[in-house]
Amino acid sequence: MKPLRRLLYLLITPPVLLFAASIPSFAQPPKWKVVQCVTKPNSGEKAKATQNGEPFNVNGIALIGNPAEKKFLAVGDTKLAIIQDGDVVKCTFLESIIKPKEKSQFEALSGEIPDSPNKYEYIVLEQDGTAHRIKLDSTANTVTEVDKFQVPGKETLVNADFEGFAFYKPTSGSTIAVWAHRGDHNQPAVLFWGNYEIVNEPKPTANKVTYRINPATVRQMPISIYFLKRIIDAGAVRAISDIKIAADGTVFALAAYDSDNNSGPFSSGLYVAGNFSGGGKDLKFCTTSSYEPIHTFEVRDPAVYRKAEALELLANGEYAIATDDENNGGSLLVGKLP
Repeated sequence: MKPLRRLLYLLITPPVLLFAASIPSFAQPPKWKVVQCVTKPNSGEKAKATQNGEPFNVNGIALIGNPAEKKFLAVGDTKLAIIQDGDVVKCTFLESIIKPKEKSQFEALSGEIPDSPNKYEYIVLEQDGTAHRIKLDSTANTVTEVDKFQVPGKETLVNADFEGFAFYKPTSGSTIAVWAHRGDHNQPAVLFWGNYEIVNEPKPTANKVTYRINPATVRQMPISIYFLKRIIDAGAVRAISDIKIAADGTVFALAAYDSDNNSGPFSSGLYVAGNFSGGGKDLKFCTTSSYEPIHTFEVRDPAVYRKAEALELLANGEYAIATDDENNGGSLLVGKLP
């Protein structure tokens, strides 16, 4: 701009506009939104829920279809639901005969199974290690069980309590299943992984392909985190409360503090647990050196107690994170973390 034209611009432009133009724009950080679900009406029945829905404590979350729609399959305790982010969270419980065993509950949900013969198949994991392979019909709001199996590793643990199940698709070799024992104040979390492979059944069922985790390929790694221990008493820190794996092999994990008081306080954080590389016989897992958090949801006051137990990776550095805040219900956060 020539000097004379610039002078005229400065003289005729209102000062407030000049000031506003000099301020960089910042995206607003995402906000937590309450998750409350309704039950799908059956045969003309009214929805079996209160006017605002029933609180839903979320233990696992997985993207359904187009990331732009921000629509997710979710599990919590004994229920499954479809939730969708927006100005408010829409949530509908799914019709399902799939239930956890007595004294167990659903604690994890994988992303969509890579290379599955059917679309919208996922793994739901119980805390005792029972894995349900399920198929979602998002139009009919139903899920069906395709298969069921036990993840390896329970026999190596004291008081096994599994939280987290994910898949990694390397550039070569078998798809890798990854699951985790959450750990507690007496023992670290343990990350397990192994080949997720087709098995030949003695009496195969027509049109059904059976997959299992090959026990001969299973490896494990203890994980201990310390960033939550700097915030609060370490008595009930769970080093892994969920996991998801990026396409490049980066393992993202949630950690959570549970005071064993259903009203809190709670605290949690997101961090990188390590990275997979290679594939087949050359598959490697390398842990990170310090497990420093990407973000923490710290104890401040009862209004913001967050026990993050569900994670999904979205496009462009965004996350979907959901909570099981016990008596305080569940919440959902979608977006980039500050």
